[in-house]
Amino acid sequence: MPHLWCLCSNAVYHGIRVRVSRRADQVELPVLAADSATVVLKGAFNPSIFSPAWLLAQDLIGKDEFGAADVAMIQRDIATFKTGWLNLVCTNDGLQLITDLSYEFERCRDVAIGILQTLRHTPLAYIGINRAVHFQLDSDEAWHAIGDTLAPKDYWEDILRFPGMRVLNIQGARPDHYAGRVHVQVEPSALVPRAVFVLHNDHFGLQTVEAQPDSRAELTLTEPEGAIAASADRLPLALEILSNEWAASMSRAEEAIARVAGLAGNRS
Repeated sequence: MPHLWCLCSNAVYHGIRVRVSRRADQVELPVLAADSATVVLKGAFNPSIFSPAWLLAQDLIGKDEFGAADVAMIQRDIATFKTGWLNLVCTNDGLQLITDLSYEFERCRDVAIGILQTLRHTPLAYIGINRAVHFQLDSDEAWHAIGDTLAPKDYWEDILRFPGMRVLNIQGARPDHYAGRVHVQVEPSALVPRAVFVLHNDHFGLQTVEAQPDSRAELTLTEPEGAIAASADRLPLALEILSNEWAASMSRAEEAIARVAGLAGNRS
């Protein structure tokens, strides 16, 4: 089914046009106890340049956020700090921008765009748009129904006492013309009692492909992680993905979350 957009507008951020959209057929999510979005950039970075002062100088955060900054460390090999709504973690091979405030999700994306627009010679290989949620169930029966549907226990009950699902990871081919895969992880929440954790990892390799795999055998044979070499020539593609694919990625994540939550009704 094609996506139906009820509101579409364009914004220009650091010289790049960003599509801001809302879906008319947006899925209904369960009540979320925690919700976060993360932009992951894999390549080559200099962590020591990242600081709240640097973000402020690039107009990526405001003075209030700068004043509220909490710096854990800024060293040659790692930088990690929080500026209000935004958490930043940078190592030599990766940069993560994280927020747990849903109304700041697109702004997290905008900060990633601003950083890449400023550091135009950064070698990149992969980008991830990740959504992670925790949602609580009304009963133990509903909680177990999710795990029992995703990982049936009939296969284990003769060799394990009280088998239970700990972690389920599933992957699929990308629905677009980019390299990479889509991963969904489901497990019991370690944060909230009688709750479920769902992680949707939209993993983009920074190159385009002529066609996606049309079978599981082909998906298994696609290029493994690390097969794409980091290059500054891939940075424009990263900007394209962040500006044009964000809404679709969030939509896919919400569909996965709603699908998992709906399994709670599989047991009366």
